[in-house]
Amino acid sequence: MNALIRLADVYPACWLGLLMLVGWAVGSLLNRVALQLPPLLEQRWRRAAQRQLNLPATDGDAAGWRKLFTRAPASRYPAAALALLFLLAGMRLPPGLPLLALLLFCSLVLTLALVDFNTMLLPDALTLPLLWLGLLCNLNGWFVPLDQAVIGAVAGYAGLWALFWLFRLGSGKEALGYGDFKLTAALGAWCGWQSLPNLLLLAAGGGLAYILLRRGWNKNGAQQPLAFGPWLAISGVVNLLLLVPSINY
Repeated sequence: MNALIRLADVYPACWLGLLMLVGWAVGSLLNRVALQLPPLLEQRWRRAAQRQLNLPATDGDAAGWRKLFTRAPASRYPAAALALLFLLAGMRLPPGLPLLALLLFCSLVLTLALVDFNTMLLPDALTLPLLWLGLLCNLNGWFVPLDQAVIGAVAGYAGLWALFWLFRLGSGKEALGYGDFKLTAALGAWCGWQSLPNLLLLAAGGGLAYILLRRGWNKNGAQQPLAFGPWLAISGVVNLLLLVPSINY
């Protein structure tokens, strides 16, 4: 750790460049994870249903996990995005455990955004670790005091849950999913309850702008459902990297 601190102090450009390279490599792997995780989860759900119904089980999912580490054509945008996020995180914090936590936050949030954009799913396998990691990191107030983190998690889930039911009772339609509630709770655990208004406004504004642009580009596309998770993810990253007042390390 001391060597990394010395590198960041003496050669900051080299340190930031190293972070970007790591971000690019991790982003490439997470892009494959985002593509392969939903089919693996669906296979597990199918096998669980087969056991409940006493039906013959299909093959296991070990081969699916091996696909995560095989070379396959994939978009470079997630790798570039995570490299940029690692750069911004390195400019925000010096080497240390808080920086490592911030890098993990960016990685998990990017993966969730990719999965939701492709499949309209926000798996518990990603949202719940993000939630618990945020609470653990704020035990020492790395990003916000612990009381603000706990209230943020509760208020984030309860607030979107209330909006979900108000909209459903008023229109008979479901505009959000329970994965959105859990992701908002996780972001509240990282950013604190005071960031929730900014977080939700930014996410809603980004989603609305995207809908309007899609309607102008393709009128038929406006009728397609919108994944809200990517906009929550973008808003969470902006809040934690740029808008949270101070970070204690």
